[in-house]
Amino acid sequence: KKNKDKGQVNDVQDDGEDALEKSRDELHTMWELAAAMHCLRTFRGGLGMSQLTLDDLHTAFLECNTVFKILHLKLLLPVEEKRKANELSEGDEWLELLRKYLRDSLSGALPPIVNEETGEEGPVEDPVWAEIFEDDPMPEGIDQYYAMSLRDRALILWLLVDRLWLLTEEERDILLPNVDWDNADALRMEPACFDKQQNAYWYFEGTDGVLFRESPAKHKGKHTEIPHFEAVSRNFEELLDVSKDLMKEGKKTKNEDLRQFAQWLHDEEAPKIQAKKEAKERAKSRQQLLELLPRKRSTRIVDKEEQKKQDEIDAEKRRLDQIAKKEAEERRKKEREREQRLKERESLESKARKEEEKAKAAMEAERERRLAKRRRQAIKDQQMAMGINPDSPGRPSVEPSRKSARKELAGLWYAVGKPVEVYYDDDWWKAEVVKMREMEGGDVGLLI
Repeated sequence: KKNKDKGQVNDVQDDGEDALEKSRDELHTMWELAAAMHCLRTFRGGLGMSQLTLDDLHTAFLECNTVFKILHLKLLLPVEEKRKANELSEGDEWLELLRKYLRDSLSGALPPIVNEETGEEGPVEDPVWAEIFEDDPMPEGIDQYYAMSLRDRALILWLLVDRLWLLTEEERDILLPNVDWDNADALRMEPACFDKQQNAYWYFEGTDGVLFRESPAKHKGKHTEIPHFEAVSRNFEELLDVSKDLMKEGKKTKNEDLRQFAQWLHDEEAPKIQAKKEAKERAKSRQQLLELLPRKRSTRIVDKEEQKKQDEIDAEKRRLDQIAKKEAEERRKKEREREQRLKERESLESKARKEEEKAKAAMEAERERRLAKRRRQAIKDQQMAMGINPDSPGRPSVEPSRKSARKELAGLWYAVGKPVEVYYDDDWWKAEVVKMREMEGGDVGLLI
């Protein structure tokens, strides 16, 4: 019976682990958390936050632990009160502030109704929650937060993080004085590259081998399908395999951006992630060994060992910070190089279009020249058929045509050798009178 009860307990634990793993899988399909991760690392200095990894963020998100509460308080409190985040994280102050923020007016309008019994303000016409939800997510109280889906919680976190881009100038000077806000759009992430199916690939700092892929939006009639966002790798082993496949595809499709990005993941990023993981495992092993050492040791030795351990941790953090800065600079450099290649490609395409247009114009001019030549030859053939030598001097080089012209004005006389203009074959021709004779009615017959 004891063995049976023990088996039931193990089954419950396995079910709990499976549910947790499924939740983590779901978090890896949320672009909101990936975007929030990038912004938190970009503005971590101003927020006073440590360097969270994506795994740290997912753990905090699922457990609603102290880190998660402090993160929300840092995002919700005014600039001058953000230092209070740690002491306020003990209770539910973060949820009270979150509910109040979501129910506040976007335009600053006052609530129309105040409940006299509870003293609570009524709903406003343009609440903040309307930006991401159709209905108030917490109309009755803060406890409703825990009943929300993971997707809804991720949307709320993304909304709070995206608010950092809307700080006032005074708040920016206090919170983030070292950011060049005139070029703040450069801080926003762009896809690293695209494959032949136009899938976008995203790689963020601190994700430890997590590579995201986003499918293009598909249009079906009047409806547009939401792009699919997923993690194609979740550790450095999977990152190595995926980067190899992407390198092959880049070479096969002659996609240089894709090939170079995959090469960087394989040769530089994956080894760094592996080295960082091994360093953490060594630090963990040292900690376990310290715990197994005999307790009867002097306080001075223990303090010295703890200080040494802390120094090693601090040194490792500084090293990782330097690596992160170097990686960010390399990514910016590669982005600039990619933009330069795009400009050069556009310039070459523009030059090719101009040359093509020039060639077409030359071909059209040549065609017109040949048509004119054939037209002149046809006229000469007609002249020869009428017994006129078109090459003899003093003779017209155009088709002879008999025309009559009435002498309507005094002094208007026609004579042999006099130049005239005639309308023939849908065009005006310059001609010369070669023969003339008087006709009935005062007209003059001309051979031109």
